[in-house]
Amino acid sequence: MMVKIRKGWRIIIPSKFRKEFGWLDGSNVELTKEGNKVVIKPVGDDLQKLFKDSKNLKAKSKLTAKQMDEVVEREVNKYYGASKRKTTNKQRHEAGEKAFDEIASA
Repeated sequence: MMVKIRKGWRIIIPSKFRKEFGWLDGSNVELTKEGNKVVIKPVGDDLQKLFKDSKNLKAKSKLTAKQMDEVVEREVNKYYGASKRKTTNKQRHEAGEKAFDEIASA
């Protein structure tokens, strides 16, 4: 189906597709580039609910962002050794999770 790019770079999604995916004004979609195509994917209700629910989350601890960074850095150094500065995101995440779990259970 062909659609026109309108003023302000807007594209009207035909009602056939809006109805099929249950999209309403304000619905979130994901745009990705695949080769020479732009793909519009619906963002599921679960993700919408997660975004909404995340606004009401309370922190497990009262650490500042700087303190959290220090805890993660300390745990990374303890776990992987201070000399091994190049750690992967996964390693930092695991060490941070471990540190936060210890803080939360204290």
